[in-house]
Amino acid sequence: MYLPRSIPTDRLEVLINNFDTHGLTADSCALFEQIAAKFVSDDACIEDLLALILNLNVGKNHHSQEYRVRCILEYVIESPDDWHQVDSEMTVYRRVASIMDYLFRSTGIKLVNGESISQCTKSARQGWHTNLRQLFSRH
Repeated sequence: MYLPRSIPTDRLEVLINNFDTHGLTADSCALFEQIAAKFVSDDACIEDLLALILNLNVGKNHHSQEYRVRCILEYVIESPDDWHQVDSEMTVYRRVASIMDYLFRSTGIKLVNGESISQCTKSARQGWHTNLRQLFSRH
């Protein structure tokens, strides 16, 4: 279930104030707080938020946490109209995977698309196919 398109401001303030910043650097927290403060202001619109995000100085290191936070917030703020209840699983996956790519950049965690199996299962499957070919090639 998706979040409603409009969240009451008082509820939104509670959600933002309760946001778990565990693991974020002080600079990342400050960045998030700056964007959140603009988001809950009465005159905020998506264009203003995006302009604020694009003008933030997060340094030149695109692997820094601050840069990743900025990219994630930019993506989430600019794309709410792209998400629909009737979206396919693959469409939703693609959008979430975009966020995950930013989230895990430079962490050593590599996301893999598609199904993967263990080397043991691959070997067993290859052996099974070889045995089947041998069995049917005799007849």
